[in-house]
Amino acid sequence: MMGSLLAYMLILGLFLPIPANIVIDISEAGVAETYVLYSVYDAPTVITHKPLGMPISYYAYYLDTGELVPVEYNGSLILGVDMNGTVVLTYLTDELTSKEGELWSLNIVSQDNVAIVLPENTIPLNIEPKPLYVGLNDSRIVILMPPGNINIEYTIYVPPQKTTPPPTSPPISPTITELPPSAPTTAEVSLWVIALAIAVGAIVSIIHKLRIRRSTVSYVLDERDREVLNTIKELGGEATASQIIAALKIPKTSLYRRVRRLLKLGYIEEIELGERKVYKLKRKP
Repeated sequence: MMGSLLAYMLILGLFLPIPANIVIDISEAGVAETYVLYSVYDAPTVITHKPLGMPISYYAYYLDTGELVPVEYNGSLILGVDMNGTVVLTYLTDELTSKEGELWSLNIVSQDNVAIVLPENTIPLNIEPKPLYVGLNDSRIVILMPPGNINIEYTIYVPPQKTTPPPTSPPISPTITELPPSAPTTAEVSLWVIALAIAVGAIVSIIHKLRIRRSTVSYVLDERDREVLNTIKELGGEATASQIIAALKIPKTSLYRRVRRLLKLGYIEEIELGERKVYKLKRKP
């Protein structure tokens, strides 16, 4: 996913009647890319953000320059901001959604207004509490929610495959001579050209900024992630969950959360050997 142009426009305040400092872009797989907007006037300063779910990856940057802002994670995301301006914090998490059968559920607790971008072909079934705004943009539903406990239940409609009908002979119709439309005046052409140039320039600028952000993204591993990878390496490059738990003395739930993150980031792979699952290193941290 890594962010849609629509979500990027929402953090700039476009399309919404009420500002939202948080934008959550949900993928079809239920992974949420969260954008948080901060306006800084008293730099240098430190910003502490409690993520809505454990981040798989994260980064931050100055909106005007694209320069990266240092970020650390220790239960909260800590940003070291050196200059005034608008800072955008972005992180991925898969802890906001759950699925039972074909029913998806999004559950979050927020202290700010939140703009939620649902996947394409989504059918909302329940929204609590009452949304501040619901709209459709770029074939995706945008829901602006007030602060508090938020629950959205939805399903994703899979459109049927289109079949091409067999070719048929075109009907014979009489020839109709149409009068040519009147040519636009020079003033009308000039206005259209100016409007088109402004619109294209704005879109190109936004896309260029978005590409700069994507090219500078780096996935960050914390200390515990590296301990898991080093343990697998010390055990010969592959290990079972029981071996890792015994070596690090960490709870099973904590390990499986780390393993799921490392699998998604491509650092390890899961191999089934009979009834056992072995985790094997794929690349160095």
